[in-house]
Amino acid sequence: MTRVSAPLRRLAALSFALASGCADLFPSEDTTSASSAGNPPVGPPVDPDPTLTQPDPVRGGMFVGNFYYRCSGDRDPACIGDQPRDFPAEIAVDGAFQLEYRADRGYILPITVANPDRLTYATGAFRALAPGPAALLVYEKDHIRDLLNLHFTAPTSIEIQRNQAEVLTLTLELGEEAALVAIARSDGGLALAGTLQYRWSVEGDSVTIVDEQGPGGIRLQATAPGEASLLLTLADFAVTVPVTVLGDAGGTSSTGASSSTGDASSTGDAASTGDASSTGDASSTGTTGGMP
Repeated sequence: MTRVSAPLRRLAALSFALASGCADLFPSEDTTSASSAGNPPVGPPVDPDPTLTQPDPVRGGMFVGNFYYRCSGDRDPACIGDQPRDFPAEIAVDGAFQLEYRADRGYILPITVANPDRLTYATGAFRALAPGPAALLVYEKDHIRDLLNLHFTAPTSIEIQRNQAEVLTLTLELGEEAALVAIARSDGGLALAGTLQYRWSVEGDSVTIVDEQGPGGIRLQATAPGEASLLLTLADFAVTVPVTVLGDAGGTSSTGASSSTGDASSTGDAASTGDASSTGDASSTGTTGGMP
């Protein structure tokens, strides 16, 4: 394990503070305590869900430990899929997630948020409040042990996915069910990490929202032959997917192959927080995400 001298740690901390806009947290003496940051430290989260594939950890800025990103629910884009992903480069504004810090010597240390205007902690999870960087500080014996800079981005578009593929139109057999999730993307098309609040609704009698899929997403069921529309909203964004249900209403229900091709609409300005409203025959509000 590489040891870093106190002067080098001090220089790294000051450089990090300037980059993240929190240089006032570091006084001239190397005795900065957690209380001087004005924010209580956050202890370790609950044990990560063993059924989820958590992202790989990232090395702290002082190279004496690792930060671990833990998904807050199984619809965080950072935990979708069978293979571990890199530590998230960008997290959606209003996205919820968990963090853990482990020193190289094996023990867990609490995390202090240096930018409470951009990141908060409540009810067991961190939540991004505003775009931009936010510094995380780890203290040990009133000294800065390690640090990390996160970056938050306001979504500029959203999309619906099924089996990690975008859904533009959906065709189902009578009685068939489909599990759908949503992802928020940055201006550059990157899928943003973090669990977000979405509202789902349907228009028409051919499909019904059965329930939330885990803590997020939905399970849609084809209940009658015909046409319907599925609507997903997040703040000022809206995506509509036409749904066609095939089958004979007078016969027995069957489950068969389905397709997801066609056009979908997406409208709205870049948004970060707030509720979205929608109308239809059925609605469901949940926390969800997806991954390309």
